[in-house]
Amino acid sequence: MTRTDTVNRPHDGGVPYLQALAVRIDAMGWQGELVLSQSGRPHICVINPAAPVLNEEITAAPTVPGLWWFWWSWGERIACVENLDLAAARIAAVLRESAR
Repeated sequence: MTRTDTVNRPHDGGVPYLQALAVRIDAMGWQGELVLSQSGRPHICVINPAAPVLNEEITAAPTVPGLWWFWWSWGERIACVENLDLAAARIAAVLRESAR
């Protein structure tokens, strides 16, 4: 999906980006589950398979119109949605470090 596609669909909560990240996370051997609810913001729950208690909710949101980022639950940016490899690596690194 391109930035212009996102601008044309501002109310999807970044679901296409979250789905793509969940696929990338799963390909790394981690668990990435897309969570959609009517009461909350779409997110993926990323779970460390070696320590399932270690998990994180990742959202996607724009910083400016058309420029979307993945975000940690505490409000810090992870990586631009166009860089799935970097986002997945950073998420895995944080959850892996938490397991030590």
